[in-house]
Amino acid sequence: MSDTPLKHNEKLDIENLLKDLDTYRPKRRGWTWRTPAPGLEMGPFTYRDAAAPLKNSVPLPSAKYFNNIDPQPAPVITTEIASGRFEDDIRRMRMAAWHGADHIMVIRTAGQSHIDGLMEGTPQGVGGVPITRKQVRAQRKALDYIEEEVGRPINYHSYVSGVAGP
Repeated sequence: MSDTPLKHNEKLDIENLLKDLDTYRPKRRGWTWRTPAPGLEMGPFTYRDAAAPLKNSVPLPSAKYFNNIDPQPAPVITTEIASGRFEDDIRRMRMAAWHGADHIMVIRTAGQSHIDGLMEGTPQGVGGVPITRKQVRAQRKALDYIEEEVGRPINYHSYVSGVAGP
């Protein structure tokens, strides 16, 4: 997976993704928004409040009755990932991107987010998962590959839950 694009029918290689993280830098900075496409025509329909079509996506199941059209809304679609496992989060990010997510958020627990190393104890039952900075870099690196696969930029946001908690 080093510099070769992902193939939509192959699983992500997490081990390979973790290589060379110390020298990894994101391909872009800043946030992106959907490109408005007023007057978009798809099939027999004209959409006034829509975004440019996605290069690769999975339409809703009901699309089969409309010649598989997949119109995209103008607002950004946000998906929150919170599986509790770093590797599963990456796989879920890929799935969310294929289903139209533009902004992927990963929830972390208060006081344990973006740490430099692993902590003692278990994070179970505290409303989030601790994550290392290395894992944050690996998730952004994975999203760089996923962006190329689906053909559009994806925003990444790792946030802390329960900031006002005990």
